[in-house]
Parts: sequence; structure tokens; C-alpha cells
Amino acid sequence: MADVHPFRGLHYNFKNKSEMETLLAPPFDLIPYDQRQKLLSLNSRNVVRLILGDISTFPPNTSPKMLHEESAALMNRWKEERVLVQDEAPSMYLIEDHFSWGGETYIRKGLFLTVSLEPLGKGKILPHEQTLQGPIRERFGLLENTLAHLSPVFMTFHDQTNDFQSFLTNDLKLKLMTDFVDQNTQTRHRLHQIFDETSLKAIQNYFHDHSFLIADGHHRYTTAFEFSQKHPELAEAHRMMICLVSSSDPGLILGSIHRGIQTSLSQTDIFEKLSSMATIEPMTPSWRAFEKSEAPLAILGRNQAWSISPHDHSRDDLHHSPTHLFNEMILDRILNLNVATDDFLQTVSLLHSPEEALKAGEQEAQFGFWLKPMTIPEVMTVAQKGFRLPQKATFFWPKIMSGLLFHSLD
Repeated sequence: MADVHPFRGLHYNFKNKSEMETLLAPPFDLIPYDQRQKLLSLNSRNVVRLILGDISTFPPNTSPKMLHEESAALMNRWKEERVLVQDEAPSMYLIEDHFSWGGETYIRKGLFLTVSLEPLGKGKILPHEQTLQGPIRERFGLLENTLAHLSPVFMTFHDQTNDFQSFLTNDLKLKLMTDFVDQNTQTRHRLHQIFDETSLKAIQNYFHDHSFLIADGHHRYTTAFEFSQKHPELAEAHRMMICLVSSSDPGLILGSIHRGIQTSLSQTDIFEKLSSMATIEPMTPSWRAFEKSEAPLAILGRNQAWSISPHDHSRDDLHHSPTHLFNEMILDRILNLNVATDDFLQTVSLLHSPEEALKAGEQEAQFGFWLKPMTIPEVMTVAQKGFRLPQKATFFWPKIMSGLLFHSLD
């Protein structure tokens, strides 16, 4: 069983509802430098100051060590000023996210709690992606200075009938803590505290035979586990703050992370090399048209698109996901890049929407690539079989925002 626990949540002081609207931020790896500026312009107390540093004080080339030390000092100051407060009772927390996607409105429900850390893939916590050492080293430094999990790991679990929704609604005693609309994302967040013993025990019993799939946060989880091994004396360090969402929640959306490349190779060069590995066919540069096709990949140029169908490829072969195919054909065989290192990200852009990939294809000496999304059952099958997809293969949406809750380790 996955071993789940309540914790004494540390959080912003919820008394000022209007300020809460400007305090949240996406996970650290989704915040480019210019968005840091935007978030800080909304509120100088935005959580981005803790998770990435204050760019108004430090230049972009500041050492991570200095930023981590400043984050720790700032966090301590905010505790003293009661900008951040900690709940007295060990609790779990229900989050309701109200958002729009593709013209539809959703309400997604998740549970914040802590889970006992264990080696990935050795027990009930299942990874589905590879990790890079660079982000782990950097996040380890932040954790060592702040002694707090500043962002949750996003996890899901198999729930074919979606009975988790009725369990959350009917079986738990809830206390509303805050209700606000994030100015940056226009998502409405309703956060509830669960602290009575009966409800907490019911949650622990509910998950007694479940395993959890990491949807987002492989680097954060790995960082937390390595930290726990280095600091056995810190009891809370052996637990990680997570947010759990049912695999059948209609608001759990799985998309792709598309790619852009910058290269001196011409379109003719790339197509010549690709032709021995795949069938290349012109197509309308429309994401909807690509979604309906059988091709796992598409290459995008200036107002043009071509589907890429590898020879002898089957959708059922999960060893060859769209990300696997892109890495093998484009990065390895054509660009001679090693995706096992952090260096490939200097050549490859990670793009989080079809529109961004189209835009990349319009630039000089650049090409965009669409990667077809996998389904949630496919990703779960990959994890259950002990496989791992390449780094940045999936994009679960919406992300669990940083700034709702923190998990203090001291």
C-alpha cells in the first residue's frame, strides 16, 4: 500500500482574499525568465521568489547557491511577519480547481497529503519518465536551505469508476480555508482543510491498496528521496507533499510536450535522412487534422506541415511512444544528440502547445514538431510494466500550482 499521512500545512495567510489572487505560480520548470517578471509585477510576495529567486534583486547569472540562501532567509522572514502561517492540527487538504479547456468548463478535485518516500519503481510509487541530473542537483540545494517542500508532486491513481468523487463529497468533513480566482490563469481555487480523525482515517483506508503514478514532478520526488537518505534525523523529510487526482477525473487532461529544433540542416537534408526511416506526407498545418491522422509525429515549416509515419510502427508498442520516436529518429540519427544528458536542451525547445510548435516552425533555421499525446491508461501501463518514457514525454494539465501549501521539514 502507498503510505499516506496528514501534515501541518504551511501556507500564505488567507485573510486577504484579493492578495491570494496574485500569489501562485506554475511549477519551477514552466516559468521562463520573462514570466518571473510578470508574476513579481503582480505581487512582490509571489511564490516565485521562493522557488526561483527574486530577479529584481539578483541578475540572471546569479549562482543557485546564493538564490537558495536568499529563498531560505525570505521564507524565515515571512514566517516571522506572519505572511506564512502553519496549521496547528495535522491535516489533509481538498483542492477544487475550476477551469476552462477547449471551450468546456471543469471542476477537478485533488487531495494534498504526504506519502512515505521510497525508491521509485520499487514499491507503490510509479514513475513514467526519465529524469535529468541538473534539475535534481539544483532543487536539492533549494531543499537543503529552506527545509521545506515548496511545490507538491502531482500524482494520480487507477480509479476506473471515478468513485473518488463521491467519496470526497459524501464521506469527509471539510472546512473551507480560501476561495479565490488566480489572476494569472483565471482558475478558481477552493481549498478545504480536513483534520478530524474520522475523515483522516477514512482517507488512509481508501488508499490502502492503491499505487500512485507520478503525473508531474519526477525531479522533485527524486530530490526529496535523495535528501531523505542524507538526513535520516529529519522525520518529515521521509515524507513528500503530493496532490492526488483520480485517473478518471474529467479535469485530468493529458497532452503532449512538443518540440522545436534549431539546426543548420535544410529541409531537404532532414527529409532525405528521414525517408529511410519513415513515410513523409504533406498535410494541412492543422492540429485537429493531425489528431485525426494515424501518424505519431509531424514536422512543421513555414506555413507547411508533413506527417511522419515510421516504418513498422504500431500504436500498441509502448516502447516506441511519440517521444521515443522523435528522440531516436530526429535527435539521435539526424542531429547526433545524446538525450541522456542535459545538453540536448540547448538545441531542443520544449513547447507546451500546438501553437508554440507552429510558431517555432516559422523561424529561420528552425523546425517545429508535433508529438501525438498518449492516453492516461497507456501511461499507466508503461509505469506498471516498469518502463520509463523519455524526459518530458507527457503534459498533465492543469498543473498543481505552487503557493497553495508548503510542507515544512523542521
